[in-house]
Amino acid sequence: MQNNEKPFIVVGVSDSIASRGALRWAADEAQRRNTRLQVVRAWEPAYVASYAPHHEDAGHERHAVTCELANTLYAVFGAKLPPHVFTEVVEGRSEE
Repeated sequence: MQNNEKPFIVVGVSDSIASRGALRWAADEAQRRNTRLQVVRAWEPAYVASYAPHHEDAGHERHAVTCELANTLYAVFGAKLPPHVFTEVVEGRSEE
């Protein structure tokens, strides 16, 4: 981090109730510290054989995860996202 960059809080979320609690805590903490909150939702593409009957492409999967993130944000914040909250959807394992 460069000297002119403001510190921020990062929270990873999923579609779980526990994740919503973590998001609420992180949002309160970011507001208390007057800093930015980066909300991250990771996803892994489903590797299905190309001949499988219901093969979904990665774009569809990413869209579905983005909708899940939107639903989680709505459940925690309602219709208006606080100005200090930023979101990101990333491809990869959430543990990494």
